[in-house]
This record gives sequence, C-alpha cells and structure tokens, in this order.
Amino acid sequence: MSILFVRSTVDQRKTKLMTREEYDAAKGAWVSLTVVKKRGEFLKLTADQAETIGLAKTTAGRDPAELAAKYGVEPGRVKDATPAWLDRFATFLRNPSVTVLLVVIGFVGLILELKVPGAMIPGIIAALAFICVFWAHTQFSGQVAVLAGLLFLLGLILILLEVFVIPGIGAALIFGILLMVGALALVTVPSIPDSGEEWIKFGGKMAQYLFALIAGFFLALVVARYLPSLPIANRMFLPPVDDGTDGTGLLPGAAKAAALLGATGVTTTVLRPAGTVLFGDEFVDVVTEGGYVEAGTRVQVIEVEGTRLVVKAV
Repeated sequence: MSILFVRSTVDQRKTKLMTREEYDAAKGAWVSLTVVKKRGEFLKLTADQAETIGLAKTTAGRDPAELAAKYGVEPGRVKDATPAWLDRFATFLRNPSVTVLLVVIGFVGLILELKVPGAMIPGIIAALAFICVFWAHTQFSGQVAVLAGLLFLLGLILILLEVFVIPGIGAALIFGILLMVGALALVTVPSIPDSGEEWIKFGGKMAQYLFALIAGFFLALVVARYLPSLPIANRMFLPPVDDGTDGTGLLPGAAKAAALLGATGVTTTVLRPAGTVLFGDEFVDVVTEGGYVEAGTRVQVIEVEGTRLVVKAV
C-alpha cells in the first residue's frame, strides 16, 4: 500500500495522509505533497518528516535542556527514549545468523548432555540458548519481566534436579542459584542497568537476595531441627521406622552394599519408591525402579550405586 501526504485544493491549511487509491478517487480535491511510503516498503520516517506530516507535535533536536525549556519541565525529568541495551540485545538475537547459531549451540548442548549424562554444563548452555531464541522472537521480545521469569524458572529446575536427581554440590546447583538470584534482581530494579552506577545498584540487589538465600537456608535448618518437637507441628511428621536394631542394621558403606547385589529380602515397609527391606537379620534402606511395592513382598537387589540399593519384586 502506498501512502501520500496531501493538501486540500480548497483549504490550503488542511493536510492529511491517504492511500494512493483514496487520492485517485478524490479526483482533484487534493494535491500530493510527498510520498510517505511506497508500495511494498516499510514505513520509515525521520523526526523532521514525522513533524512535517503531523505524526509528531514537535521536535527539539537531541538536547534535553531544549526540550525541557520548551515544555517548562525540569531538565532532570527528561528521559532519553533510545533503546536500552536489552532491546539492542534482543535485536541482535533476531539476526537470522545469530538465531541459527543459537539453535546449533542448543542442539549440540542437548546431544552432549545425552552422550555424557550428568555433565550438566552442556544442558545448561542449551537451555540458555533456546531461552534466548524464544524470548527474542516472540511478542515478549525485550521485556525484562519475561526474560527474568524464564531465567528464574530455569534456575528453579536446575536446583530441583540437583536435589532430587543428581545430588551433590555441582554445576546445576551453582548455576541454578545464580540464575534465580539474578532473575530476582533483574525484575525488581527500577530500570535496566545501563551505566556504571546502575550496575552497582544491580549488584547490590543481587547481594541482598544472596543474603536472603543464606538467611533462609539457616532458618530452614533451625525450623527443621525444632519443628518436629512442637506439640501441634509434630503431627505433620511420620515417626522413624523402628527396625529393632537402633539403627545398627543400616548399611555402613558402599562395600557392604555391593555385597548385596543379587540378594533377596522381604519388605518391612511399603516401598513408594523408598522403604526398608529385611536381608537376613539386617534392615536396609532401598528404593524401587519407580513402582509401588507392598510390605511383606519378596524383592531382589538389581542395582547398586554407592550405598543406594535398587530392588524389584520377585
């Protein structure tokens, strides 16, 4: 569609924008002053052109003081509306070459993670690459809150993986904490850091949330230590299984656990999937492959990982 800037032949003060079809249908009522947009092209205007055709009320150059004086406001309240670095970053990510590169990095990371299970670093890099692609190419491009939410969710998933799937202080836990803290700081700062002073404030926000994390950790330890002994709260906790051995029946180490590979025993508690099995005269903590096993069922050890025994019903 072609757009023209026209002036009335009857009233010289009257101007407007109209399409080429509207102009041809007017039959001499308007005279074309300039072609604002040609057919098949995007609409691109400079500040002076926008002012000329009436899309902008006025322009004041690049001097904030001139604009402040024109409208009678304090110079410090005039903000520069040029794109922030995060908007420029989103534009960079939308470059076709960059997008393809990110997708390649993402798939390489996923393949390496499948080839070397538990490495975590390739998987984390792949997740970040795909997050960048989806964030930059959707309607949420450039929105800080959405990016922070995606990073926070990724950090939470990494921490849950570290706790429930691959226990230990590793890359998943470290990256998960950093991503969650960074996301919280990013979403709560008043503006996107774009100067040294703002980056210092951003670092201060991260320090606050790191302190909150540490304080929360110690508070959780205190609550976990004393909560079961409170009269009402102790009803929310199951008492430990009394195996009659005062805990001496539990496996002391990996060597003894390895000796039980292939051994059979009887479940003394329900396995869902964790529970206790009696091997001879010893009560041992085990887990199933993921199924549910009733108490009193005969089971066999099919896998040993350190002191972790995996059993199945036989």
